[in-house]
Amino acid sequence: MAETILILGESSSSLVVEAEADDKVPWAYNLTFRVRAWPFEGTLCGMMSDTYLEELRDELRTDPLPAQLHLGRDRSIELILDVDEPYGGERTDYGFTAKLSWTGDDPFPSITWMLGSTPPDFAEQAADAIDRLLAAEG
Repeated sequence: MAETILILGESSSSLVVEAEADDKVPWAYNLTFRVRAWPFEGTLCGMMSDTYLEELRDELRTDPLPAQLHLGRDRSIELILDVDEPYGGERTDYGFTAKLSWTGDDPFPSITWMLGSTPPDFAEQAADAIDRLLAAEG
């Protein structure tokens, strides 16, 4: 069963990432990226190794958050999140500039969009979700 590992933004500008273990490759996970970037909306699906999930989890547990968060690279899907100063919504909320591409070694096709209104506890929730996902298969 898929685990939601990341939720950013809201309404017309959002990103939801779900992951589940691949049933044939023990170190691989199938990920679904659900993007709303008005007026565009879509889903990107792909596979990546547990190493990329572990790296994102570790970045999410860094205090303060790094200026960029990464999920995937090389031949897998790549998500780069530039952490922005709070804007709009609650002043404690995070904002991001997100770039999602089909593979890390070829940046096209890709989509870049802004995400706002992400509560400050998103990092802890995402890191905990990744832990649950990895532990279920460990």
